[in-house]
Amino acid sequence: MKKTYTKFQGWNIVILSTLIMTFVGNFQSNVHTVANGIMMASPGNTISQVTHGFVWTVVIAAGVVLGPVAGYLSDKIGAKALYITGSVVSVIGGFVLVQFQPNNGFIYVLNCGIVYSIAFMFTGSVTGQTLVNNWLFKLRGRASALINTGTVFAGVVTPIIANAIINRAGGDWKAAYYFYGATSIVGVVMALFLINKPSDIGQYPDGNPSALAQGEGGQSVTYKVYKNVDLTKQYTLASALKTPFFWLLLAVFIGLQALSSFLMSPGTLMFLEAGFDMSQISPVLSIRQVIRLVFLLLMMKYMDRIEPLKLLGIICGCTALGYFLSANLHTYWQVFAFYAVGSIANSTCLSMPGVILGNIYGYKHIGKIYGFVYAVAALVSSPLSTLNGVIRQSTGSYMIASYLHAGIGVATVFLILGSLVMLKREIARMSA
Repeated sequence: MKKTYTKFQGWNIVILSTLIMTFVGNFQSNVHTVANGIMMASPGNTISQVTHGFVWTVVIAAGVVLGPVAGYLSDKIGAKALYITGSVVSVIGGFVLVQFQPNNGFIYVLNCGIVYSIAFMFTGSVTGQTLVNNWLFKLRGRASALINTGTVFAGVVTPIIANAIINRAGGDWKAAYYFYGATSIVGVVMALFLINKPSDIGQYPDGNPSALAQGEGGQSVTYKVYKNVDLTKQYTLASALKTPFFWLLLAVFIGLQALSSFLMSPGTLMFLEAGFDMSQISPVLSIRQVIRLVFLLLMMKYMDRIEPLKLLGIICGCTALGYFLSANLHTYWQVFAFYAVGSIANSTCLSMPGVILGNIYGYKHIGKIYGFVYAVAALVSSPLSTLNGVIRQSTGSYMIASYLHAGIGVATVFLILGSLVMLKREIARMSA
């Protein structure tokens, strides 16, 4: 017998999703960064630098595969099962596999490459965005930004907590793994209370039966931006792939992914090689988290009021300008410019594609559609990290790489302008 609810549960689901994403995937990601660096420098470590580097190749490859898998399963069996699976896998990695990790290259790749990727992807953006798209129409943008605030919180507190735990454990880096293993147990418990769709408990998106438009009546609720809520006009992945608009949007998201990834590769290395030291860079790394949080708060306010594609154009243009201005490094403010625009691009990459795709192609098959886009964007943009290294090796600096990414930002703006034209045609076609 289904439990009955008198109050709309959508926002409770969004909050639960935010907490699970924070306690599992985001805590795990940041612990890996801190603990694995200490492990590699410890006397008992037998993991080579080659194996350590290979792990990130595995993570990228696994992300490309698991993006569509997470999307398909989110639509097929629901996000709840994925959150539980990802959390359980994270518990195993944090408590069991870590015991064999420093003396076994296979276990290291398994734990920090495959297990990490499953936990991160199954409790990550694709799964969370699928939940948001099913539960909320009117304030979809606000909810999408909200579930990504956990990334900011984890980025601020996890390194502090992990280092404190390791110090209290006498330098034992495994203690930090136990921390995220414990938080993943909390994730399992919270995931048990998730509900995949409003219809599972006899409710409707937004808590409003009229939110679902049907047949000739068209859209029965007026939204400030276009949102495809008509049950008779929901796209499948196959039907979306047949539209030129979809491929133009895919090109836009590839450009956005490229702008986001430049924040991490080369990231800090670019400034260290330019003569800055970590005492100068570290304050900026903290400030960038504040910038990300402020940005997400603004997105909560505006993404349902202003067409998200327009906002995305402004963001990509500002990111291109920031990368251009910070290319020829010689002043400290350029460090701030780089991290400000890069952090905003990174948060945009996490919070905006799912909203745009859900608004245009509908909510019923958004997991499959977003999972496909996530995988292709990551796959096509991933060689840029290698290209950045080749440019650095050939020229002695990352300046040309910065100009390259600034150019990608400008090109993405023009693609977005074309997308806005096609969006008008899409709205007219769907209304006809």
